[in-house]
Amino acid sequence: MYPNGDLLALVTGVGDTPWGYALIELDRDSKLVGVHEDCRHHMLDIAPNGEIYVLTNRIEKGRVPGYEHLDSPRI
Repeated sequence: MYPNGDLLALVTGVGDTPWGYALIELDRDSKLVGVHEDCRHHMLDIAPNGEIYVLTNRIEKGRVPGYEHLDSPRI
């Protein structure tokens, strides 16, 4: 929660893969301020300069250099 009452929240669904739907921001009156989609995942942090860092995930079908032994697809 920001000092002005705005709230950041991660939106998820049970049993979905990849995990997470979005990061949303609500104002102190619960009005939607912003939506950031793309499989936002589990945790976020806000840097002192206000930048938001959040984990994401996706299903990857290609090979990852150095990890060719991993089966595809994977998260």
